[in-house]
Amino acid sequence: MPSTQDGLTWNRHLTGLRCIHCGHLHQVGPLTAGCPRCRTREFVANLWLEYDLASLRHGLQRTTFTDRRAGLAAYNPLLPVEDASGELSLAEGNTPLLPAPYLRRAFSQVWLKDETRNPTFSYKDRLCYTAVSAGALLGRRVACVASSGNHGAATAAYARRAGMECVVIGTGTPLPVMAAQMRAYGAKLVRAEDTERWRVLRRCVEEYGWWPTGNYTWPLASGNPFGPEGYKTIAYEVWRDLGERVPDVVLVPVARGEGLAGVWKGFLELAELGLADRLPRMVGVEPEAGGPLARAWRAGRELTGMEMLTPGRTVAVSIGGGVSSTQALLTVRDSGGHALTVSDEEILAARARLAEEGLLVEAAAATAVAGLSRLEREVPALAAGVAAVVLTGSGLKDAIPLAVDFEPESVPVVTADDFARTFRDRFGVDPSELGVG
Repeated sequence: MPSTQDGLTWNRHLTGLRCIHCGHLHQVGPLTAGCPRCRTREFVANLWLEYDLASLRHGLQRTTFTDRRAGLAAYNPLLPVEDASGELSLAEGNTPLLPAPYLRRAFSQVWLKDETRNPTFSYKDRLCYTAVSAGALLGRRVACVASSGNHGAATAAYARRAGMECVVIGTGTPLPVMAAQMRAYGAKLVRAEDTERWRVLRRCVEEYGWWPTGNYTWPLASGNPFGPEGYKTIAYEVWRDLGERVPDVVLVPVARGEGLAGVWKGFLELAELGLADRLPRMVGVEPEAGGPLARAWRAGRELTGMEMLTPGRTVAVSIGGGVSSTQALLTVRDSGGHALTVSDEEILAARARLAEEGLLVEAAAATAVAGLSRLEREVPALAAGVAAVVLTGSGLKDAIPLAVDFEPESVPVVTADDFARTFRDRFGVDPSELGVG
């Protein structure tokens, strides 16, 4: 395993990848399919990156958190890959924390963390900066992801920045604006049926050595462990912008829970570093058409008891999945938080309310805002104090197509068995040779 690559180095304080279920500490490396030690046919546990925070506590400069230079490279001491030159950064992060007195209701204060200001207009840029940086350090030449939206766009942008090829595997009919954005960054797009795309992606990772920025395994929801390290910087910035204070409650829209868990990890590190004297309660908000995390939470399931649901249709397409993750359930449980669902009507009403205040967000982002009033009704004890809400992505992608030629039918449909042939016919290169040379 390389320790340096094109100016990138592993953080010297990074001690390994810890399984959140069995507790085993694995060496730093390309472990993107969850914990191999306790994995079963029905269960996979997430891995969390672990640092020697005790040594960091004595040597870390407070300016690491208060420095407002754009880009996550400013947090090098607490990220897995040190990008000393910042060349892989697209000035992601450092997004505004906006007061929202009109949403306050039972809370004393409500703040909106506006992640629409990131380079590709969503918080996936934080995840992809750290995930792609790790892939680049490991010498991978192709980044890949199963996505039809923000994750695909961010992967494409950061892969291009790192000099890597990018392949995005979507489902259904691509939204023209999303697909056009990915193509603008040079990504190669294919489509597959919902469950088939995991087989396609797994084959690409295992046979071609491509680097996944998200999940590709079955059972689902392990994910690339380097990605949530980008999300944890949201916690650093919220703490900083609240005057070095921790909010009482943090609401995050949830699909598989990487964002929810990543933000929680950031607050945990602030506390372990002696910078925060308390922790927030984390609330995951899902569309009620699915709600696997909320269902598991209400049922009091153990980490190994997550179930796969068949989700219905929802306006919050990007988070309308049927499975959550062990790390999302662990986050809600350990933080003393909650998981809840909201209706499409509540989501659209929240989105319209934000637009009246000058904020155009995607339906998934409005889901977390809708969770404020639902939380007040369901768990009034949590609906007090200071709340921070993560607005995950821009509404422009929902509403306005880019002025480029794009036909959804031009994206080929693949299966795991015919992927290589279809890819070769469409793009003129064998997938095993992509990124070579």
